[in-house]
Amino acid sequence: MMGKQRLVPGDQGSGAPAKSGSFASDVVTLASGTMIAQIIAIATSPIITRIYGAEAYGVAALVLSIAATIAVIACLRYEYSILLPRSDEEAANLLALSLLICLLMGLVLVPAMMLFGNDLASLLNAPEISPFLWVVPAMVFLLGSFSAINYWNSRKREYGRLSRTQVATAVSTAGTKLAIGLAGYPSGGALVGAQVIGQVVASSTLGYQAWRTDGPFLRGSVRWEGIRAGLHRYRNFPLFDSWSALLNTFALEMPIFILSAFFTSTIVGYYSLGLMILQLPLTFVGSTIGQVFFQRSAKALHEGRAQLAMVVENTVSRLVLWGFPLILLIAIIGREAFMVVFGADWAEAGVYAQILSFWILVSFVYAPISGLFSILDKLKIMLLLNIAMFVIRSGLLALGGIYQDVYLALMLFSASGGLLLMTVGGWILRESGVSLLGLLRSISRPLSLGLLLLAAVALLEHLLDLDPLLITLAGAAAIVPYYYIQFSRDGEIRSLVYRYLYRGGAG
Repeated sequence: MMGKQRLVPGDQGSGAPAKSGSFASDVVTLASGTMIAQIIAIATSPIITRIYGAEAYGVAALVLSIAATIAVIACLRYEYSILLPRSDEEAANLLALSLLICLLMGLVLVPAMMLFGNDLASLLNAPEISPFLWVVPAMVFLLGSFSAINYWNSRKREYGRLSRTQVATAVSTAGTKLAIGLAGYPSGGALVGAQVIGQVVASSTLGYQAWRTDGPFLRGSVRWEGIRAGLHRYRNFPLFDSWSALLNTFALEMPIFILSAFFTSTIVGYYSLGLMILQLPLTFVGSTIGQVFFQRSAKALHEGRAQLAMVVENTVSRLVLWGFPLILLIAIIGREAFMVVFGADWAEAGVYAQILSFWILVSFVYAPISGLFSILDKLKIMLLLNIAMFVIRSGLLALGGIYQDVYLALMLFSASGGLLLMTVGGWILRESGVSLLGLLRSISRPLSLGLLLLAAVALLEHLLDLDPLLITLAGAAAIVPYYYIQFSRDGEIRSLVYRYLYRGGAG
């Protein structure tokens, strides 16, 4: 069982040695690529939103949400087990197992989409997505294979490789969207095609780099008996974690499906842009720290519960300090900021972003530490909790749809999601040995400056009838000093960022 297999990730057998480095060094290396990728996405978004309409965004969001929901179990979660074995030989067989399952999943989906695609489109009240559902099997395979190869590279601590792949993916995706749109074909299909091309670049680039360095070792290590052993040894991942992950992802994508079923593709488009912009800057910190956190927390557990608690508390405090002020700013001036950046037609998306901000903030902190359920062998509990959260949130979301009130639907979804994740997150933090009171004390003083600055912006926004551009500039002026001070206080991160920039981004 999983509880007896808490092994130190990255201890090597006969494979190539993993790279070494501190937690902060790994974070900075991976974050550099994430930062550049997000800059590309953010810089091109104002152009893309002026080429493509909300309906096109809605069509693309529906197709890609279907693929993303299935893709989370494309490898039946065996990709997470790649980090756990002591030997690279066992991990290599788990990589092969993950890729094999992923391929089979993609092949099974081809006839499923052919037979039931039109019915699915009708169920979602979106017949316009039918011509693009053939993309779903391909995207599931691409996303699943990328995830498996990604965890192999994470085990080998090839964070520079992961960083470069992120940049290549962002360039290809944004470039394709712009090229097709400017050529006169600004449709939902064009946005879907751009995502497929970007994922092809991601999976092939990362796979090629891994094969180039580890190919001989992988060929010599992978055996059918090793694959079968891994299939049995880590069976808790498909038995429990896969269902939990599927429910979690379905709950995340649920607004797309509910909004489509009860409203229109245009509403879905507003929601998808609002959510994307909320998540983009946070991805720079959240996904980067989260990926490194899973590897380091698994190792820390072997050094004692106190060491694990220290790693977890340090991670959570950083997530809160870097994420809270930015999300709060969007909650205050989201509508005005979206009008300025993306055009007046997207003001409604800004309102949606304001409503969703509470849930996004809590989710931003919770997502990385959710890996503790695997590390602490709490997968069964995680499954039950996710079932409960799914039922509650989907029910409240559907209630807003029944009343034909999109604001009510999103408010119920955001409030319930945030409160439930706070409750579950607090429990898993205590299970890992973290003192919640001590955590609050450690972040309260650094946050106070940001809260004061944002309070001033809120007063300006509510008391004065200022132009959206002025409100947006005031918000930016308030947030910059906070992040400058936060960066200045974090000496380890600051020195490593300077070191990384000095050596020209070498991974």
